[in-house]
Amino acid sequence: MVCMVIGLDGATWNNLGPWIRSGYLPTFKRILSEGVHGSLQSTIPSITQVALATFITGKNPGKTGIYASTKADGSVINFNDIKEEPFWNLMGHKKSCIVNLRMTYPPKKLNGVLISGDLLTPSEDSNYTYPKKLKKEVKGFHSNNRTLLTLSSGAKANKKHIFDLLVATTKFRYQIFKNLVMNDHYDFSIFWISQTDYL
Repeated sequence: MVCMVIGLDGATWNNLGPWIRSGYLPTFKRILSEGVHGSLQSTIPSITQVALATFITGKNPGKTGIYASTKADGSVINFNDIKEEPFWNLMGHKKSCIVNLRMTYPPKKLNGVLISGDLLTPSEDSNYTYPKKLKKEVKGFHSNNRTLLTLSSGAKANKKHIFDLLVATTKFRYQIFKNLVMNDHYDFSIFWISQTDYL
């Protein structure tokens, strides 16, 4: 059995539901009818680092040790700060493919492959894959990180330009994910789409 998680960061059923019912998202309609979905209750506080540490481990903030986006010294919380094991490391011999999941930088060893998420990955020059040699295969994955952050935070930003860049980045990353899962067997995979959050 193969399990795949598709994460649409920042997307809500308030938007997706009507679009699916109206026929705008036929692939999602098929996924929902053949898979499992639902609304999840978030952590308190419901901020990225806290919520994703819980998602990654299945444990509440009291167990993960993550209560905020920054540590007492002001540095940003990252994957190394999570006290508990990621759930994919608890699946025995099962092989995983984790792509762009936020809170996975710096990448850690796992049975499979990992491309860290764009929220914490400093740049295309950083070591953002496990194994390290995978970076050659996925070159350019994080090349738009800073551009997107800069453009989306600008009050007078060209919205069409931002939208086109978000779409192009999503397609590029999806192709990398697709190549990974088509060229090897993974029992479990995650493809996290962060561009919906920027949107």
